[in-house]
Amino acid sequence: MKTRYLAKLFLLVLSLIFITNCEAPRNNPLDPQNENNQLAQLTGTVQTESIPHIPLPSVIVKWNSGRNITTTNSEGIFFFGNINREDGWLHFEKENYVDDSIFIRWNEEKQINKLISLNHRPFVDSINFYSIVEHRYPSEKRYKAEIVLRISDNDNDTDTVFVTNPTLSFSTSMDFNAATKFFLKSLTLSDLGIESLNEIIGRDFEILVKDNSGRLFNIGVTNIKRVINEEVQIISPINNDTLTSLPFLNWKRFLPGFKFTYLAQIYTNEIIPELVWQKSFSSEEIQYQIDSHIESGDYFWVIWCIDEFYNQSKSKPASFVLNMETP
Repeated sequence: MKTRYLAKLFLLVLSLIFITNCEAPRNNPLDPQNENNQLAQLTGTVQTESIPHIPLPSVIVKWNSGRNITTTNSEGIFFFGNINREDGWLHFEKENYVDDSIFIRWNEEKQINKLISLNHRPFVDSINFYSIVEHRYPSEKRYKAEIVLRISDNDNDTDTVFVTNPTLSFSTSMDFNAATKFFLKSLTLSDLGIESLNEIIGRDFEILVKDNSGRLFNIGVTNIKRVINEEVQIISPINNDTLTSLPFLNWKRFLPGFKFTYLAQIYTNEIIPELVWQKSFSSEEIQYQIDSHIESGDYFWVIWCIDEFYNQSKSKPASFVLNMETP
C-alpha cells in the first residue's frame, strides 16, 4: 500500500514539473496571446493640450461607430476589452473641450494604447457692445459703436478674434491690447454699412475665435441695447468765461427715462487736448465745485450720459479760461 502511494506521488510531482517547464497552450479564446484570438484591447490616456498636461476624467470615448462607449477614469485612462479588430474612428467628447477623433489601424496588433490631447474651447469673460453719440457744433452728431471683449483660452492658442453680423454682411477682426488683455474695436456707420445706429439696436453680433490650428469657435453673441440721441445741456462755465477760482460746473437736469450716470471731464484747449480732470456723478446731481488743483490756462469741459449698458451721449464742449494768478 505504501509503495503504491509513493508511486502516485512521484507521478504527480513529474506532472507538475512538466507543466511548469513547458508553456501552457493558449487555448483561451479571450487570451490576447492566443494566435487564433481575433479580439483585441484598445486603451489610452486623455489629457489637456495645455502645458502642464493634466489627465482629463469623464471624457466620453466612443468606438465602433458608438456601439462601444466608455469614459475616462480619474487618471484620464480609458479601456475597451475584447473588441473586434476592425479599423475605425475613436471619438472623444467632453464639455468645454473640442471634440476630437483618431483613426485606429490594427494591422497585426492585438493591443493598442494611445495618448490623446484635447483642446479647451475659448470662452467669453466679459463683453460690452455699446453706442456713442458725440454732439458737436452747430448741430452735428457723430456716431460710432464700440465693442470691448475679454476672453479666456486655457491653451493660449488664440490667433484672431472676429465680430460678425451675417445679415449685414459684416465681419472684422478685433485689436488686442497687450496691457489690458482686452480685444477692442471701434466701428463707424460706414464700417457697418448703415445710415443710423438705430438700425442695429437688438441685432445680434457673433464673436468668433480662430486658433493657431485654424479651428473656428463661435463663443457668443452681443448686441447694442440703446442709442442715446438726447444731449445733456451745459449751463456754465461756457463761451470762454474767465474764472479766477476753480470752476463751479452746472448742467441742466437730464431726464431720458432710463437709469444712467453722469461723467464730467475737463480738457486743455489745445490742438491735441489733454484730459486733466474727470468725475462721475449720480443722475440726481446737476452741479459740482471742482476741488482738485488745476493750473491756469485755457480749457473746455464736457459731460456724458452713460446708461446701465454703457451706451453714451457726449455734450457739446464748453470753453473757459482759468486765471488764478494774483494781480
